[in-house]
Amino acid sequence: MQDAGASLSTSRSKLDHALAPSSPDGQVSTIAPGTVGELAAAYVTAQCDVLAGNDVGIRTGTPAVHKTRVAARRLRSTLRIFDEVFDAAPAEELDKELQWYADLLGQVRDRDILSARLTKQIAELPPEQVRGPVESEITKTLAAEREDALRRLERGMRSRRYKKLMQLLRGWRAAPPFTDAAGEQDAAAVKYVERAKQKADKRLRKADDDIDQLHRARKAMKRARYAAELVTPADSDMNAIAKEAEELQTLLGEHQDAVVAAEFLATISDGEAEQSGFTYGILMANELNRAAQIRASLRS
Repeated sequence: MQDAGASLSTSRSKLDHALAPSSPDGQVSTIAPGTVGELAAAYVTAQCDVLAGNDVGIRTGTPAVHKTRVAARRLRSTLRIFDEVFDAAPAEELDKELQWYADLLGQVRDRDILSARLTKQIAELPPEQVRGPVESEITKTLAAEREDALRRLERGMRSRRYKKLMQLLRGWRAAPPFTDAAGEQDAAAVKYVERAKQKADKRLRKADDDIDQLHRARKAMKRARYAAELVTPADSDMNAIAKEAEELQTLLGEHQDAVVAAEFLATISDGEAEQSGFTYGILMANELNRAAQIRASLRS
């Protein structure tokens, strides 16, 4: 890492204060200014701070799940897109633990998204199309699922694995395991963004109407967006790439949400009161139509 321009500093982060110093003498590394490493370290630091800082909030019921999940995604994306900048073994280890934690967070967050979406959809239906206790059935089902997911998240956060993740974040926050590529001038970071955007565009072109491939394209577009945001401090032109990727990510996200909602409606309609079936059918048809419209717009 010293080959990449690293030096030592005696300052300590909030993460270090919370989880003890990253090394016996409390020293942490800093990266030479104007390098790819400086850009990556700043982005990694920001995500580590969110992940650690929201620990108490999640435990006490503060609505911090979404921001924490996004931070985990941003950090995983950085490890993947800027893979040449980080040592492979520690990057793989951190990615594995972040994936585990992000999945626990996602199980809670996905219920929140689905509940808010379907509540809005029901409110927008003409009164004559709302039959039976549809909203209460949906709310009750998703609330129970969310409670189960929240319990799993809370158990996870009490586990040794979670403590290990926090320790990993502390280490990455203090001294990211950089390779020599981190010592390149920051302008070199643009190549990582361009590569990520090209990959995302290619996936989108090849996806056609395949729902799974569109979901993969969405994830790739999100990674391209995050990469562009990371590099923006060194190149303002990255703003345009980030904006374009975000717009496509949002559209593909709406498509995925519609697909997921339709699948949920198909499942819940099988086990609920018969009088609600009419409204469930309308809601599902609306979601499927929305997804089809988005796929058509992507082809045009």
